[in-house]
Amino acid sequence: MSGFPRSNSLYVENGPLRQSDGEPFGERSLIVAADDQWQYVSVRRLAIYVESSLASDLQWVAFEPNGPALWARVVSRVGNFLSGLYRQGDVVGATPCEAYFVKCGVETMTQGDVANGDLNVVVGVAPLKPAEFVIIAIAASAGPPAPDLPPMPRDPPWRWPWLEAGAD
Repeated sequence: MSGFPRSNSLYVENGPLRQSDGEPFGERSLIVAADDQWQYVSVRRLAIYVESSLASDLQWVAFEPNGPALWARVVSRVGNFLSGLYRQGDVVGATPCEAYFVKCGVETMTQGDVANGDLNVVVGVAPLKPAEFVIIAIAASAGPPAPDLPPMPRDPPWRWPWLEAGAD
């Protein structure tokens, strides 16, 4: 469970594996997550699979200029991967737009990110359970800024979407 943060768990070293709450284990994990999105093993496995697949599939971006052309290729490539998951039934939704989303570009990066060669991709998937979006942020290293770079915002709206959800 390398992708699962121990600090986000009710697991206690040398303690019982699970606090007794009278529920059968079923598909819930032995380590009860304090954050409800990691409560189900299937959700955690899907998130780890998506994160590791995209991280290995996006290694080629290190050799490309960081600009709109690269962002469009990344969105297309990640969209194709998630479309395959949708066709297999691994994510739910009446349409692909309801099952997943991909954000990359001006909405996820600042001018400093582009200048430093950082590429930020935000992916959201709707797993089978608990039927709400799980958001995964992936940062990759890209090449130098492209010459046709558009104006960049100071604080993109999709840079840290989970912070906005917690602010409500």
